[in-house]
Amino acid sequence: MSKGAVVCSGSSLYLKKKFGVGYHMVLVKDHEGDCNEAAVTSKVLAMVPGSRLVGNAGAELAYVLPNESTAQFSELFTSLEKEQKELGILSYGVSVTKLEEVFLKVGEDEGVVANKQMQKYEQQKKEHAALRNSASALTNVLEDGVPQSTQGIGITGETINEGEEASASRPASGERK
Repeated sequence: MSKGAVVCSGSSLYLKKKFGVGYHMVLVKDHEGDCNEAAVTSKVLAMVPGSRLVGNAGAELAYVLPNESTAQFSELFTSLEKEQKELGILSYGVSVTKLEEVFLKVGEDEGVVANKQMQKYEQQKKEHAALRNSASALTNVLEDGVPQSTQGIGITGETINEGEEASASRPASGERK
């Protein structure tokens, strides 16, 4: 639920598949600083299309592996195991998206939608105010008539020469159009 409305429903597996970001893989770097981060990242990105590095802090490298690429995981894990020392990796672990992350993502998406709706509303308010100002200015012209010393185009499109009145000028009191 978000703002009192049901946003998504289903089993945890369904929600993770639909709204999850994929699998999280965390690699622990060799504590002696011998981790070849560029080689590790290059390997992961090449072997699992769509994966991305999401964190490189302290002794860990964190990646997100997409759900669609699970067929490539075993080859990646085998390669990481074989080249563990050369790459400078002590260990690694993989976990699926947590339901908490799904709910945070859904709430974030709802916030983006709400923000876009608010921006659209604000733009409509500005346009409405501009139209209201234009209508007010036009009403003033119609009520006051066009000054006799003015030459221009009348409301109906005819040319108004100096000394003439506009045909759209205000009717005399008591008259109705």
